[in-house]
Amino acid sequence: MHIRFKSNFVIIILFFSLSFYPGFSQEQKDEMVLAKYQILQSKILEEEFTYLVDLPAGYEKTDKKYPVIYVMNSHMTSTFANAVATLSQLSSEIIPQFILVGLCNDKGRASKYFPMRPNGELGEADTFLKFLTDEFIPYIDQNYCTENYRILMGQSNTGLFTVYSLLAKPTAFNAYIAASPSLGWCLDFIKEKAITFFAEGNWEIRSLYMNYGGKDYKDLCIDPIIEFVELLGEIAPKNFHWKMELLEQDGHVPIASLNNGLLWLFPDFWVSDEKKANGITKLDQQFEKLTQRYGFKIEVPEEILFDMSYQLKNQKKYEESMNISSVLMERYPRSGRGYFIFGEIHRERGEIEKAKDYYKKAVEMSPDFGAAKRRLEMLEKRDGQLN
Repeated sequence: MHIRFKSNFVIIILFFSLSFYPGFSQEQKDEMVLAKYQILQSKILEEEFTYLVDLPAGYEKTDKKYPVIYVMNSHMTSTFANAVATLSQLSSEIIPQFILVGLCNDKGRASKYFPMRPNGELGEADTFLKFLTDEFIPYIDQNYCTENYRILMGQSNTGLFTVYSLLAKPTAFNAYIAASPSLGWCLDFIKEKAITFFAEGNWEIRSLYMNYGGKDYKDLCIDPIIEFVELLGEIAPKNFHWKMELLEQDGHVPIASLNNGLLWLFPDFWVSDEKKANGITKLDQQFEKLTQRYGFKIEVPEEILFDMSYQLKNQKKYEESMNISSVLMERYPRSGRGYFIFGEIHRERGEIEKAKDYYKKAVEMSPDFGAAKRRLEMLEKRDGQLN
């Protein structure tokens, strides 16, 4: 059974002093809540594990399932905030919508992510990987509406863990994003795992994105990553999906890592104006191909349908616009955007009462729909002045 809301324990809050902005006061808007800490009592780790969840826009208004991004080091506010901002910027029109799960290391033990410690002893990576695959991911799948598509993202020591996870248990995630992975801790071990990984043929339909900064740590990251990439160039099959990116101006763990990794993973999701002009049938074909490629249902996003309909409305192609809006309302029945377009068309035609009815329906479906509220208030104010 999927639940829509869970009990939470500790709140991450960013406080902003807005008093120096015209029109804002501390009383009006004094906090931004990114997410709430949640705790799972882990039998495998034998301790409490802390995590964060950020749900995609519209999650509460749909029964659809979502792929999941697991971002490590999310006990660092900057890491989780960057992930939230990246998904907010890209989701729906550039990449699919994702559930974001932040994995916290509030115990501060970097060693739990080492497959091999610098002294040659085995680390705790296998234990933590077992926790993720056998306990934590099933728990998330049980409690949230998830698709069977997962991305793991790690940075520095957790970037090392991310690369190791691909090589040790590639079926755990579909894609891996490693920012400045600290391969220097155990490079020879990782190289041996890579040779075995490709020899056993477990790499199919998996993706690996790595990067590092031009001002990164030379011995821990730059040189080992270059050596590992050279090995991949020698042993990786041509159809293994991977990329290494050097970000010259960045230091350790480039801030654009998640952004660039996601853009690389989903290069064909964005819809140009030219493709929108080709109509809904062509778009459905494009997104069906994406569904086949990634293995989970990817539909034409609500935002794209709304944009198509609005552009047609602005061109006075009212019937075509309403046809697209009808598709929008059918596929996203809890959205008010299609009703808003109908309201706009009737308003432009001078059919004010019909327009008001559709604006009211848009606000009913989406209470925070500011544009619909303003249109409705404008028309009702005009009626009051006429009377």
